[in-house]
Amino acid sequence: MDWTIAKLTDMATGYWPAAVLSAAVELGVFPLVDGEGAEADTVAGRLGTSPRHTRQLLDALAALGLLIKTGKTYLLHACG
Repeated sequence: MDWTIAKLTDMATGYWPAAVLSAAVELGVFPLVDGEGAEADTVAGRLGTSPRHTRQLLDALAALGLLIKTGKTYLLHACG
């Protein structure tokens, strides 16, 4: 196998999307942004989590295409 930086990076970070999804499911993020959506501070308040880290998690979910970020509001991405 020819090792490249890209292949090594993929190997080292391949679990990140699953870890983000797992954390969101375990915390119960998705019901909080369903419907009209919510801002990170609101989600953090409801979960009892750090606003900064909650925002990072929500941004990661948006980067994965699982949430939609509009301004400061995060919305559940419709499936189907």
